[in-house]
Amino acid sequence: MVLTDIGGERLQRYSKDFFQLFPERKLEYKFDNVVHTHEFSKTDKRVWNNKKLRIEKSLLLENRQSFSEDMLDVCMLLIWGSNTIDPSNLPDEILEKAIIGSMIGSPDKLEKYVKERYLFVSRQIGGSTANDLGYICEAYIKNKLQKMLPDYYNFDGHTLVNVTLNDSELTKFDIVVSNSNTNRSIGIEVSFQVTTNSVIERKAQNANNRQQLAHQHNHKVGYIIDGSGNFQRKSAVQNILNYSDCTVNFSDAGLLQMVNYIKDNI
Repeated sequence: MVLTDIGGERLQRYSKDFFQLFPERKLEYKFDNVVHTHEFSKTDKRVWNNKKLRIEKSLLLENRQSFSEDMLDVCMLLIWGSNTIDPSNLPDEILEKAIIGSMIGSPDKLEKYVKERYLFVSRQIGGSTANDLGYICEAYIKNKLQKMLPDYYNFDGHTLVNVTLNDSELTKFDIVVSNSNTNRSIGIEVSFQVTTNSVIERKAQNANNRQQLAHQHNHKVGYIIDGSGNFQRKSAVQNILNYSDCTVNFSDAGLLQMVNYIKDNI
C-alpha cells in the first residue's frame, strides 16, 4: 500500500463499489503475454479498511500467522491492477499506481521503483502518523535490545540520572538502558525516514550538550539513524555523528553493534 500510495480510505471506497468494478468477481490481467485470472473471495460484504487489513498502527507489530482472503484480494489488485485486460471499469488511480506486477522479472526497474517510492513521502505517513510510526519503531528497538541484553540491564524511564539541560528538568531520551551493577546508563535517540525535519534538527542541535552532560556523570549517548530522509539532511546527521558515543543503523547488524557497545561500556 505504501509503494502504490493507495491507502485504506481509498481501498474501502473500492470495496463498497466492488461489484461495479468487478461485476464478474475476478481480475484478469496479462503478464509475459499470458492472461491470468484472480478469483476474488465470494463474500457479498467485503471491508478493505486499515483495521480489517491489519495495518493499523496498533496492529503492525502483532504476531500474525494468517493471511486473510481480503488481504490476498487487495495484494492482487495492487500488484496487478494496471495489467488488467479490461480497464473500462477500474479507476485511473489503480491503472496508474498498481504497477508493481509489470516490473516482476526486471530487477533493475523494480529496484529503481522501490528506491524512488522510499524517497517519496507518502500521504499515508504524513503529519501525526509520522509520530505514531516513530513510537512503533522505538517500541520495536526497545523490545529487541531487551531480548539481547542480560537481565541486569533495565529499560525504565527516559532520563539519565543527574543529566539536565536547564538545571530543573532531566533530559529525556527515546530509550534509556541502565546497568544496575554499575549505575551507568546510555540514552538512545532514534531517527527514521518518517521523522520530521524539526525533530531531526532539534536532535542535532542538542547533540553536543547531551553528550557533554552525560559524560560528566559517566553515562553515554547513542543514536539509531535510518531512512533516506535523514541522509537528505547531511549537516544535521553529521552533527549527531560528531557527538555520539555509538551510532548504528536500523538493522539486525546495527542493533547487535549497539548491544555489544552497551555490554562493553555500560
